[in-house]
Amino acid sequence: MVVKTKQLGNLGEDIAEKYLKKQGYKIIERNFRYKGCGEIDIIAKKGGNLSFIEVKTRITKSQRSPYTPEDNITYFKQKQLIKLSKIYLVNNLPASRQENYNIPWQIDVITVEIPQYCGTQKSKLRHIEQAIEDFD
Repeated sequence: MVVKTKQLGNLGEDIAEKYLKKQGYKIIERNFRYKGCGEIDIIAKKGGNLSFIEVKTRITKSQRSPYTPEDNITYFKQKQLIKLSKIYLVNNLPASRQENYNIPWQIDVITVEIPQYCGTQKSKLRHIEQAIEDFD
C-alpha cells in the first residue's frame, strides 16, 4: 500500500473529523493557515470550549513499534501550535472576547494508526485532550 504523505494526512484528518463529530464536536475549520506560520489541522467546538487539534497519522507495519505518531510533535511544533491558536483567537473572536482569550481553549492531539495490511485490523485512534500547554 503506497500512500503519499499528503494523502495519508488527509485520510487521518477525515477519520479524526468523523470521530470528533460522533463525540459531539462541531467542526469550525480544517487546515487553518496563517502567513507562513504553519497549520492547525482541525478547529472544533464542544460546549463552550474551543479545541485546536493536531492530527498525526501513520501506517503501522507491526503492532510492536516503539514509536507512536505523537512522538513526531516536537518542541518547535508545540510552540507553533500555541502561536497559531492565539492568532486564530485574536483574528476570529469578537473584539469583546479577545482580551485575555476569554474563551476556554485547548490544544489536543489525535493520532491515527492505519495497519499496512488492512485485513481485519481497524485503524487505531487516540484522542489526547489538552496535550499541549501554553509555555508562556
